[in-house]
Amino acid sequence: MSFRNRGARDALLVTLTAASLAAVTATLPAGTASAAGAGGPVVSSFVGTGIREPFGITVSADDALWFTNDFVRGSIGRITTAGKVSTFPGTGISNAEDIAAGSDGAMWFTNAGGDSIGRITPTGKITYYRGHGIAGPNDITAGPDGALWFTNVGNNSIGRITTTGSISDYTSPKISGPEDITLGPDGALWFTNNGFIPNFPNGGGSIGRITTTGKITDYTGPSISGPFGITTGPDGALWFTTANPNTGGGSIGRITTTGKVTNYTSSSISYPENITTGADGALWFTNPENDSIGRITTAGKITDYTDPSISLPTDLTVGPDGALWFTNAQGNTIGRITTGSSAPQDVVAIAIGNGRAKVSWHAPVSDGGTQVTGYVVMPHVGSAAQPVDTFSSTKTTEIITGLQTGETYRFTVAARNAAGVGAQSPETGALAEGTRLVASRGVGREVGRNSFLGTEFFG
Repeated sequence: MSFRNRGARDALLVTLTAASLAAVTATLPAGTASAAGAGGPVVSSFVGTGIREPFGITVSADDALWFTNDFVRGSIGRITTAGKVSTFPGTGISNAEDIAAGSDGAMWFTNAGGDSIGRITPTGKITYYRGHGIAGPNDITAGPDGALWFTNVGNNSIGRITTTGSISDYTSPKISGPEDITLGPDGALWFTNNGFIPNFPNGGGSIGRITTTGKITDYTGPSISGPFGITTGPDGALWFTTANPNTGGGSIGRITTTGKVTNYTSSSISYPENITTGADGALWFTNPENDSIGRITTAGKITDYTDPSISLPTDLTVGPDGALWFTNAQGNTIGRITTGSSAPQDVVAIAIGNGRAKVSWHAPVSDGGTQVTGYVVMPHVGSAAQPVDTFSSTKTTEIITGLQTGETYRFTVAARNAAGVGAQSPETGALAEGTRLVASRGVGREVGRNSFLGTEFFG
């Protein structure tokens, strides 16, 4: 979450006139579809009498989306994937920023204006926790230890609260204007130090890391300039947004757990705020300043999506339906955008002679919010991709033809839906004429969650 747009948010209050819940759906304009050209993502926005300046959003254990709401009067909102909205006002809610699911089944949120951490049950009962260093709490996330970890902008610290309310506070010169925080792939908590908030010492900002025992490390560099959002990517690295108010624009950054930083820029990136990993294996982020949702692949390819249903987007998360859900602070709506699917599982290839191979797989765990309509099978010779075979069928076994005798092939599979081609599966093992690859346990390398590929010769 960010304090950057608070003034703008106060100036952009819009009174809802809708008497009941309504959904407005629009397909993205031509030219903004995914590279697959399958029609592109579809954006929907949901409005309701209780949605007013929504900000943080996350998925809950009850398969709904919970969000912080109503910056002035204060409330916590809940929306189902069918669009049913509930809001829970609270006398102690003040400038609620972010929200996360706790291990106790409740939702926990940062209450920046009240210098407190809030807890709300599925039935709407709210409890507040104060003191012990809580000052202007901003972002919050679940840790690997069952506790909630949060950033304290007001006193440059990282906080920890157990589900029973025990609070710890960690301070260090390496913490300067902490914004977002996320669980890293290494079991530590990673956070952004935004150096452009007034009165904070680290000029350009840094990326911080804190272990569950409180050991703090920070990483600085010219490519880390005003970082805000941060998330763990599908490639085992951390991805973050940067926005330098002195130079304008922004970028998407990537940092490995050893501290190696890569930076990606584009004219379509405008003060990016929050970032998350989509079902399609790409990183998705909000661009509040140009009312768009951005997407970047792990290879650095950037796409920007605009639509009338996207208005000052702030936070986003993957919903229980596989689509991305986001908050529209100016539009007073909750938005939804479909993506490509997750990768097919357990891919197996068998050579069947005459330049043919039989490739089988299991369907993706997530369809990205819209049903799978077909698959793309991609042969590879060494590191070189070969012409793909596209199938307009949801069958999970296909025959690949036209393979060259004497070549050794590997295969990947990706699903197709209305949003485009989704994440690719891991490659199969090497497949040559006269061999077959079979699923067996304990042999070869893992290609799915539960299966391995081994080689069996046949004449």
